[in-house]
Amino acid sequence: MGRCCVPNCRGNYDNGPKVRLFSFPRDAKRRAEWQRAVRRSDVDVRLLKDPKVCERHFKSEHLRTTSTYTDCDGRTIEAPMKLTRLTPDAFPAIFPDCPSYISNSRTSREEPELKRKRTENELLQKAIHESQAAFEKEEKQYKVCNLGELISRVNERPNKKFWCTTACETCLIVAHIEPALQAPEMLVSVVVTEDLSVSVYFKCAPLVSDDVCIPDEVRDVRVLDNLLDSVERYCEKKARQQEDKVGGVLRLVLSLLDDICDDELHDDERADALIFLKEQCKLLTKKSNGVRFCPSQAVCRHCGRTHKKDSQCEETPFCVACQAAGHIYLDPNCPTRAFRATSPPLPKKNAAAKSNQGEQPEPLDKNTGTPPKTWSQVKPKKTDGPPLPKKLSPTAAEDTVQANPATQPRVEKHNELQRTPSTLDRKSSVTTDQALDTIMQLLEKLNSRMEAIERAMAQQEQVIMQHKEVNEQEIAQIKATADECKRNYRRARNRSRE
Repeated sequence: MGRCCVPNCRGNYDNGPKVRLFSFPRDAKRRAEWQRAVRRSDVDVRLLKDPKVCERHFKSEHLRTTSTYTDCDGRTIEAPMKLTRLTPDAFPAIFPDCPSYISNSRTSREEPELKRKRTENELLQKAIHESQAAFEKEEKQYKVCNLGELISRVNERPNKKFWCTTACETCLIVAHIEPALQAPEMLVSVVVTEDLSVSVYFKCAPLVSDDVCIPDEVRDVRVLDNLLDSVERYCEKKARQQEDKVGGVLRLVLSLLDDICDDELHDDERADALIFLKEQCKLLTKKSNGVRFCPSQAVCRHCGRTHKKDSQCEETPFCVACQAAGHIYLDPNCPTRAFRATSPPLPKKNAAAKSNQGEQPEPLDKNTGTPPKTWSQVKPKKTDGPPLPKKLSPTAAEDTVQANPATQPRVEKHNELQRTPSTLDRKSSVTTDQALDTIMQLLEKLNSRMEAIERAMAQQEQVIMQHKEVNEQEIAQIKATADECKRNYRRARNRSRE
């Protein structure tokens, strides 16, 4: 073990203190500075083989007892060192056993680069502490501990148009109710129980989707707000997909009906029914808000003017549909309703027949929807069955029924059809109600099929989520192993430096 070469210093001598020794630096400039600082008169320090100076002759800022490390977040980690080391600019400056004038009292100036880094580190540490304090304050403001506190926080916030909130002793329910023709339907619901666990249901089934991140529990009001926003976006996306599906199905039905109507059909009644069904499907493709007349409840149905709904109107009846006086809106005697209730016309054949005669076809009457008299030149196609009698007078009808009682249903039905305003001169056996029932049955089948497809898709999504959870667990294990390797590498690097 070496000894200190400074005059009058007993460091590491038999009767002296045990101290840490440092060799002279190898750099010629710094080595000469150390030799001038020692000032030994009896021995030339330059001739010594390995001179050493103990730690008692260095200032505290020149001694390194700890090691620091700054991570990517700006946090400085400090750890004690096993052996004391010197800074690169250290030199002997304290000589306690020598005269005071020998000691060098000059102070070392901090380098600009080190000063800049130190200032940046201090500012960064200050910003981190302020951010952490603001985060803790915000967490305390939005944090909830039980269901009652969550309900009170939700009630303090403004209500959203999309959601309806219901609170009880055991749970908090936030649901969206979809309006329907008969009974309202609960489309989606978010349920928070007493232990603050969360469940999301879409059409009475648990919601499983990658678009919605469902937390295990709600300990923060902002978590519930983010969940409601994501569920609302999911419902809007589902609504758009549903509209696209219905539109695609209706377009397919329309294309099939076009193919059927283009063929040469000998059964006029079947042709009328198919054309009517086609027109109804076209109406289904229209937007629900594209109404023809004003649906405002403030407009009186009796007189068509604006006044209170509960007041008894004594004005002259006026229809806002046909803009005529004498009857109220949606009255059975309204020409527009009679025109819409009848089967649609087939003007193509008549127009083609008249164009062959070298004349332009005349349009239908806008008020009654009946064809002009000139269209009678076109003869209707003969059917295979027996022809129906023309409109009979009461006396002639009774004579016909008495002569042949089996013709009574045909005569009554024929006279009833003749009394109804129609756009065709031939009989239509398909009424509006029957066609609408057919459409509703078709749509119910399509709806049941789409629900089955959605259930299958939900099952597939659940399987995908399970596989995804397994993959996430494996990734988490790999990350943990990688972090452990990094920590071991840093420990080994610190040991090698020491």
